[in-house]
Amino acid sequence: MYMEKDLNGVSCTFYSTRNNAGWTTPVRLLSTNMQSHYFHETNLKNYYLASTPGGNSDICRLVINNSDTTIQSLGSPINTSATENDFFTARDESYIIFFKYSSPYDLYISFNNNNGGWTNPKTLGTKINTPIYEVCPFVTKDNKYLFFTRHTSTGNSIYWVASSAIDKLK
Repeated sequence: MYMEKDLNGVSCTFYSTRNNAGWTTPVRLLSTNMQSHYFHETNLKNYYLASTPGGNSDICRLVINNSDTTIQSLGSPINTSATENDFFTARDESYIIFFKYSSPYDLYISFNNNNGGWTNPKTLGTKINTPIYEVCPFVTKDNKYLFFTRHTSTGNSIYWVASSAIDKLK
């Protein structure tokens, strides 16, 4: 299980392993002072996280090469001079849904173009995005539903829609 903890203002990823006695004591995943936010693994055994390799929060891929580990920004067109984070990568890496902290404060989607790059991001549209903002996208393991958090003037609420909304954006 992966989890996040704030260490002196920096989000850091920890992990714990289930054993016969329960869960092991959480261990820090990376020994870097860079942020590691929203860490997750895909079915293709690739790791993604939001981090700060260039100063701003970018969506990145964790590249492990023997004993060397690097955090590489996915670059343009997903990452911009704004902050991109709170994201979900499809388990088959066919798309990424992410929050862009820049007006409009919306959820966007980019599709993998199968040659190592990503399409220009599209907003998820007015059925999901509102004038305030939405964050924390997550698609269920069976790929049937997209969950997200909507911030409003009265607080935060979790919403869900059929994931067919994603297919319509291709």
